[in-house]
Amino acid sequence: MKFTLEVDIAGRRAGVVTMRKTVDLPFTPSLGMRIDDPAWQDTKAIERITLGTCDAYTPIVALTHDRAADTDGVAELIGIYEAAGWHRPGQD
Repeated sequence: MKFTLEVDIAGRRAGVVTMRKTVDLPFTPSLGMRIDDPAWQDTKAIERITLGTCDAYTPIVALTHDRAADTDGVAELIGIYEAAGWHRPGQD
């Protein structure tokens, strides 16, 4: 089933940037489960699941957020996520 993974990237004086990636998961995610992706070194925990509010009504699976020290760190993390197939909402 298709799900949209979502991670917020926060940085001091940089605000919050949301990144998303639509994936096919062979299981139904639940709170506390951990997801792996090439964008990060360790797995991330599922913190929230929202139904029917994303493109094509795919459920949104919100994962543990990332933090950066400054705007340069946020930009670096965005580049890492984009290289792994993630995008900002509204950009496909």
